[in-house]
Amino acid sequence: MNKLSFFILAAWVFGCQTGTGLIQAKKEHDSSQQTLSSSDVKVEWTIRNSLEMAEVPLDVEISANGKWIFVLTRQGNIFVHSADGEQKDVMVVGDHVDGIKLDPHRQDTIVLMSEKSKMVEFLELSFIRDIDVSNSPFKGALNAPVVIVAFSDFLKRSCATLLPLFKQLLELYPEQVKLVYKSYPDADYNVSVKAAIAALAADEQGKFWEFHDLLFSRFESLNEQTIDDVALELGLNTKKFKKDLKNPRIMERVRSDFLEGSKIGIEEAPALFVNGIRLKDVTIQALQFRIARDLAKTEE
Repeated sequence: MNKLSFFILAAWVFGCQTGTGLIQAKKEHDSSQQTLSSSDVKVEWTIRNSLEMAEVPLDVEISANGKWIFVLTRQGNIFVHSADGEQKDVMVVGDHVDGIKLDPHRQDTIVLMSEKSKMVEFLELSFIRDIDVSNSPFKGALNAPVVIVAFSDFLKRSCATLLPLFKQLLELYPEQVKLVYKSYPDADYNVSVKAAIAALAADEQGKFWEFHDLLFSRFESLNEQTIDDVALELGLNTKKFKKDLKNPRIMERVRSDFLEGSKIGIEEAPALFVNGIRLKDVTIQALQFRIARDLAKTEE
């Protein structure tokens, strides 16, 4: 980023005034060769936000979605702020770095530039999400060091195919992994929403995972009758089950999961998070790699 671009951007981030600037514009009419008189164009500008920095800022980048502000300082640190100005983290990159740039095509890559070292580095970012699992069904050890949160939709084949993978993980890491279910139904399909509510209604009778597994085994023919059939097959108290399908508290649990998922960037299920970091490659190899890395951190 050149100095002019930096100061324009810095005015947005660090300024403390509001005012009106004046831009002079002159146009020429080519066909008549006549020179038009200059006209004044007023541009009103307002500082939307400002950050008080503990270190001298050197460069600034803002994510394309406007959610994140990255400030590089002369001391070689990148301060990460949310859009409202709250500092979220500090990354130590070294004082040889004199410029930063976000990849316009990927929100998770920041480019570090160093004139002194004649080097360009590509830094991959992993945003750790704080996901509430306090009221969600889970399998595995209660206080496991690795928590896998799965946002799922009973109508999706891609969610159903994850069941064997989850089974394998829990067998490999019985004390190290906790698997948590979160609802993320497709709001365009009533049966998807009803299935999510029904699974939590089964949870009220201690049969969530049995209901979960049976529903996914029949996702291709999932309808309201399928949901009722699974409840009967599992021997649920039908009267209570029917009542719980309309229970506002259970409906709110589904709604809360969906809103939380949307807030952290989920557009559709499945979405997997390992200790708050979203997994891009949903394979047993990728999960084992992430689990091994997180377990190693707990042993340090």
